[in-house]
Amino acid sequence: MQKTNNKSLAAKPFVVAIDLGGTNCRAVLADLDGLIVSHLQEPTAPQAPALRAQILSVVQQLLEQASTLGGAVSTVCLGFPGIVHPTSQKIRQAPNVAGMELAELQPELSRALGLPVHLENDVNLAALAEYHLRHGAGVDSLAFIA
Repeated sequence: MQKTNNKSLAAKPFVVAIDLGGTNCRAVLADLDGLIVSHLQEPTAPQAPALRAQILSVVQQLLEQASTLGGAVSTVCLGFPGIVHPTSQKIRQAPNVAGMELAELQPELSRALGLPVHLENDVNLAALAEYHLRHGAGVDSLAFIA
């Protein structure tokens, strides 16, 4: 009898990251090392109900791709072009998407997808990425202008 390595049978974990810009919605499926294995781009829906549907559609497409690759998505991270309250995750200001003020997008998406969803301002996420992936080595602070 041949032994199998249970670790190799485990589903590979992926994350979905979405950059919801004022004009384009860009999304990637990446492994936990940051390797992008798939990406999508489409114009951002300008109204709140259409935007919710768009986000769910994009994530569903990437969930299917993860499954095709023998993996599963463990979390979704959404960079939003507006002010996001740091603890409640409610959207406080969304100049590019009509009807999103005070929206509870994060819990709605999490319930619909059955996954943890993290919502943050898109520029804050860009600054964090720059700090961790490029120029943050050996520095205590970083200024990021977008």
